[in-house]
Amino acid sequence: MAQQLEHEISQPRKAGTLAAISSYFIQVELMIQVNLLIFSVVFFLVGCKDDKIKENSSKYDEALSSTTMYKPKLSGKWERRYPNKDKSIIEIKDTASALVYSFNSSGKVSDTLFSTMGFFNDTTIWISVPTARFDFRIKGDTLIEFDKMGIQGKFIKVK
Repeated sequence: MAQQLEHEISQPRKAGTLAAISSYFIQVELMIQVNLLIFSVVFFLVGCKDDKIKENSSKYDEALSSTTMYKPKLSGKWERRYPNKDKSIIEIKDTASALVYSFNSSGKVSDTLFSTMGFFNDTTIWISVPTARFDFRIKGDTLIEFDKMGIQGKFIKVK
């Protein structure tokens, strides 16, 4: 084995081998330049799309603020009691944000969900928690939760 290695080292390299290595490095360099060009084009396109997203989100924010600005101030706490003495509370801070939490029968509080709120019209609101959206009709001091299946429950205003 050592003699074979010595023989390969002592033999001069053929011109074809150097040309092949040189050709390989040229191909690698060309591939790097092509990949860099593709990356630049994709980066540019994603950057343009991001501007479009920002533009759309600002339109959404304007629409949201315009739907809640002219509405009467709705604030307070509403409570829904269940037969097993559990209860859910919706605490509306202002016309854009609310807290949703529950008490179990032993009095322990479940997770408080910080949520957003908006108006469909003068008598219908929605409250969006991180995992779902709930729709309510306002009837006096009562929030009536409803969905496509009908009325789901009533939240009565407390002090």
